Amino acid sequence: MNHPPLRRVLVFGGRDFERLSVVFEALDLADKKHRIDVIVHGACGLCACGRPGCPFRTLKGADGLADRWAMLRGRGVERHVANWHPLQPGEMPGPRSPLPEVTTKGEHPTPIDRYAGPRRNRQMARSRPAGAIAFPGGAGTQNMLRECQQAGVRVWTPRPSTALAA
Repeated sequence: MNHPPLRRVLVFGGRDFERLSVVFEALDLADKKHRIDVIVHGACGLCACGRPGCPFRTLKGADGLADRWAMLRGRGVERHVANWHPLQPGEMPGPRSPLPEVTTKGEHPTPIDRYAGPRRNRQMARSRPAGAIAFPGGAGTQNMLRECQQAGVRVWTPRPSTALAA
């Protein structure tokens, strides 16, 4: 017997967006209209490098709140974790790799691949989610919105209810 495909919904927004009630209200409303089976997000605050000293180890912002919603509702989560540190300190990228920006995290300079986020965003938009829900954010959120538009993914930007806006 064939089962219908799981309904995957992409959620994105700012790393500093911490309005739990707004995210939960929006996801509950979307879930009531069209059941959400899997939340897809960019795992803001995490890094795929796996290095012991990596400072990116805690889910943040809209991604973290959507992750929490999914866990509390017993839904699946698909985290697309960017690899912000593809190179070891001092390594040089290959001829086709973009040069990473160098920034200081903690005591040691760490190469940061400034294209890791946009690459991850493109991958998520092209993964064919049923739709996307956008929360407020900055440049990364705007990039994700553009990627969704280019991939033909419908994006809903919820407006908080009057009670939650206060």
